[in-house]
Amino acid sequence: MFKFIHIADVHLGMHPDKDKVWSDDRAAEIEATFDTVLEHCATHEVNLLLIAGDLFDAPPTETELRKLDARLKKATGTKVVIVTGSSDAAPADSIFFKYGFESDVTVLPPDVISQAYFEELGVAVTGISYGREHYDEPMLEHMTPAKEGAFNILLGYGGEKGYMPFSKDRLLEKGFDYIALGRRHKPTVVAEHKMAFAGSLEPLSYKETGEHGYFFGKSDPEEGTEVSFVPVSLRKYVNLTVEVLPDMNNAAITAKVEEAIRESGSQNIFRILVKGYKNSDVTINLSEILRRYQVLELRDKTGYSYDIEELARENTGNLLGEIVTRLSDEESLTREDIREKAKRYAVLALMDTGVS
Repeated sequence: MFKFIHIADVHLGMHPDKDKVWSDDRAAEIEATFDTVLEHCATHEVNLLLIAGDLFDAPPTETELRKLDARLKKATGTKVVIVTGSSDAAPADSIFFKYGFESDVTVLPPDVISQAYFEELGVAVTGISYGREHYDEPMLEHMTPAKEGAFNILLGYGGEKGYMPFSKDRLLEKGFDYIALGRRHKPTVVAEHKMAFAGSLEPLSYKETGEHGYFFGKSDPEEGTEVSFVPVSLRKYVNLTVEVLPDMNNAAITAKVEEAIRESGSQNIFRILVKGYKNSDVTINLSEILRRYQVLELRDKTGYSYDIEELARENTGNLLGEIVTRLSDEESLTREDIREKAKRYAVLALMDTGVS
């Protein structure tokens, strides 16, 4: 049985959320999660590690490559094939392609389709590295399986305008046993057990919610190929919405937000939306939440709770009173829940604009 791991968009050297106090921690976590993958390669006796672009956040220096070489030795018995992406793109005469790795690494050259064949595994990898940041040509569509009778893999980075665009149907028609892709930071299965974007090992921005990790594949001549996703990220970005009720004071609101954070995993990074209605004498202060947890963004979209019927009586004869009266009529809106929502929205809109 042949085993492989497919990763991409690791971005070693990146500092996500640069303006936040946890930015250095995030950079360290990217490194740590990459090391976890290498440990998994050793413990699960993985034959081949595929890195589909943007291993580094920028073209690496010789010092960074020496560090990488030492780390890859941890993946005992695992062969590694790398292509560069747009972030770590480098010309053919750069150190990335000239460095003499002591570990079992093959870095496919830039700007030319090439192959790596591992006879002992019966596996052939076809791919192309980025020698520059952008490619308008659909170069991945020009690839074909390198070795008849072998397990053929396409290793590439792209899939959108400016980054080797391709048609998924055309790639699937090529006859590769597996297509390992990079560029999209969210893990995406394009064709089950056949074609996937690995996504980044760690989420790199608030837009990259959900699980992050790698794809683990097993191929057997009799049982076929099975590829599954393995989550390994240390943190996630979470969009959290907390509903405020009119009877809550600031302490109760703070407690509800904190409970929601803990339920979602307090180690995660949050964008918090507080919405609903509060009494006019309540001021929301979540400074304690901001101090204790990683909060990327906090939005207060609460409105004041009004006694609708009392407002209608106090505003008899003006626009506010007239609208509430009309919306109270069962003939205007037959469903009571919709009537109540309509009245509240109308009152809030008029109060916010100062119209009466």
